[in-house]
Amino acid sequence: ANAAMVGAPPPRKMKKEPFFVYSGHATEGYAIDWSRVTPGRLATADCRGNIHIWNAAHPVLPNDIAAQYKKKTKDPWSSSSFAVEPTYAAHGENLDHPSVEDLQWSPNEATVLASGECGGIVRIYDVRCPGKAMISNKIHKS
Repeated sequence: ANAAMVGAPPPRKMKKEPFFVYSGHATEGYAIDWSRVTPGRLATADCRGNIHIWNAAHPVLPNDIAAQYKKKTKDPWSSSSFAVEPTYAAHGENLDHPSVEDLQWSPNEATVLASGECGGIVRIYDVRCPGKAMISNKIHKS
């Protein structure tokens, strides 16, 4: 037995239910990024090349989440907390391997988003122009 564990109380089991489940993506995905320029804006992507833009349905201030939990409300966030738009789908020369593996919002521009896909494709989007990338470049062979 570990000396640090001797006499320690057993670990308690915690109920960890999601506060919100989104089923709008057609498949699993790993790419996600919060905008640092626009509070409450989130981008998510999936393995089929779809990118969805989330915008908070109410103003988001730095202390909102902490303030909600301090009030001990049951559900500080719900399915009505965000307006989610399926903004981009797989397109162009990378239809065989469209999985979006990384997303990054611009640190300066509120509407500019970059994605990195399997197949070595990097795309730059402007969310004011849904449906197409502003720049698309193959930077690697795989």
